Amino acid sequence: MPYQTILTEIAKNLSINIPDPESLKKTYDGLRETDENLSFPFWAKIWPSSKAITAFLMENIHFVESKTVLEIGAGIGLPSFTISNYAAKLIISERNQCHIVLSAFPH
Repeated sequence: MPYQTILTEIAKNLSINIPDPESLKKTYDGLRETDENLSFPFWAKIWPSSKAITAFLMENIHFVESKTVLEIGAGIGLPSFTISNYAAKLIISERNQCHIVLSAFPH
């Protein structure tokens, strides 16, 4: 699914590219015309819950430091990318076939 992205600053020294909502919607609407079963890319935005768990983990890094961490339903993966320098290993999962299916990142 081709779409434009926007570089978004999440925290000091942390920026990620997220899909531009307008570009994503236009692309999705166009693809939906040929595939009515195409599911909406819910992974393509930063959800408030993702921001909340990211803030919590950054304030309580001891929960993930030097540990193996599994993020289920990662979407864009904001919490995982944020803690990647602290965890010993990250496993990021997402159901959507257009996105990360399962990736492991050893530190």
